[in-house]
Amino acid sequence: MTLEKENQPKISVIVPVYNVERYLDQCVESIVKQTCQNLEIILVDDGSGDTSGTICDQWAARDARIRVIHQANGGLSAARNSGLDSASGAYISFIDSDDSIEPGMLEALLTALEEAQGDVALCNFRYVFESETCRERQPEKYRTDYQLHEEQVITGREAMLLAAGSKHTVYEVVWNKLFRREQFLSLRFPPGKLHEDEFLFHQLIYPCEKIVCIPYVGYRYLQRENSIMGERSSASSRDAFEAYHLRCRFFLEREERQLAVICEGNMLSAVKRLQAAVPRRERQALQKSHWKMVWALYKKKWLPFSTVCKRFVRCFLL
Repeated sequence: MTLEKENQPKISVIVPVYNVERYLDQCVESIVKQTCQNLEIILVDDGSGDTSGTICDQWAARDARIRVIHQANGGLSAARNSGLDSASGAYISFIDSDDSIEPGMLEALLTALEEAQGDVALCNFRYVFESETCRERQPEKYRTDYQLHEEQVITGREAMLLAAGSKHTVYEVVWNKLFRREQFLSLRFPPGKLHEDEFLFHQLIYPCEKIVCIPYVGYRYLQRENSIMGERSSASSRDAFEAYHLRCRFFLEREERQLAVICEGNMLSAVKRLQAAVPRRERQALQKSHWKMVWALYKKKWLPFSTVCKRFVRCFLL
């Protein structure tokens, strides 16, 4: 059942913009053409050095629903936070400025969320590759769409467990979802960090009683040569380690054994990626931080002694 157009609550669509002049028109056009028309579209120009800021202003002149925020460059988190600070809609959606959405995505999410009286609604996405070369360079798991095959309503804890699987990106990102605005009353993205979704994800999703998952393929996720997440940098791995360390502590405090152990494994993976990429002193500091978490989990009898021995070797002898 589709909601009557005149009764649709407002959705604030937040679009962080940084040096995307080549992709921005397609992104904004896909938003203004949504079947759900009660929108507040917030374009946050995060100190772009190309014509992206001008393109934002041109769109604002053409559509009264669009507002533009120009600010000094602070990164993706800072741009999203500026959008959140100025949003007035009952619901929040995030769209990355090099991606685009199907015409019915926001209406499909809103309808599902309202009918189920849920906390979050999410939909499928599909990969769009800038070039065949870009497709070939991606690992196989990034060439295949992560698909939901049927509508379901799950808890936040269930979503966290599903997100731990290697093919469940659909649960862990923010851009294929519709959130109730009150979920962000006390939450913001961490400024200056990569893996910003991982830093915030557990705080947003774990407390939810109802997450509505629909099989509608609504989001087009562009894979391009110079995207931020395409970089396999040491900074990215450092931030991933920090994000999972905070998440592990979050679940440790809530007596969530299974989720805490999963996060410890993610911490280990991040340290492995940093093994040869950072100075020895920094690597040792990360390993010691990891060891403290391992020991905390072991004291709760959440890790077997054999695993602790393996972690000791990794943290102190390698």
